[in-house]
Amino acid sequence: MASIRNGMATVCLLGMGFLLFQCATQQEAIPPQQLLDQIVLEFVGNRIELRNPLPRSGEEVEVMVIVHNRGNRDAKRIPVFFYDNLRVFSTEEIDLEPGGQRRLIARWKATMGSHTLSVIIDPAHHFKEINRERSEVSTTVWVK
Repeated sequence: MASIRNGMATVCLLGMGFLLFQCATQQEAIPPQQLLDQIVLEFVGNRIELRNPLPRSGEEVEVMVIVHNRGNRDAKRIPVFFYDNLRVFSTEEIDLEPGGQRRLIARWKATMGSHTLSVIIDPAHHFKEINRERSEVSTTVWVK
């Protein structure tokens, strides 16, 4: 087996079939030199937290995310949208300095059925300098 270093991850070649796969020694997703001219906003923990994860129809639920700026540029007036099954139920506009983070909380009124709650940073892609790798998170909620 031969190993080859490839910027983002270690790549391994196996046998005559040259099967490529990422080894467990993967480095950080975005090399630091690529962060210089980007706004890298991501969700801490890559998840949505719900104050009431098992709501009944008609109950109000707090939907919470934490956004972190890993880039080296200020993020100014960046829109963040909260969706229920692709329908907007709340919006925020955030400013974040490099290394900063902000907790966002939206209130959602539960209705019967299955719901995919999503939070997306700059869903219309107005800010071209934003790295999109981790700019969306979602969870599914079943309401009785």
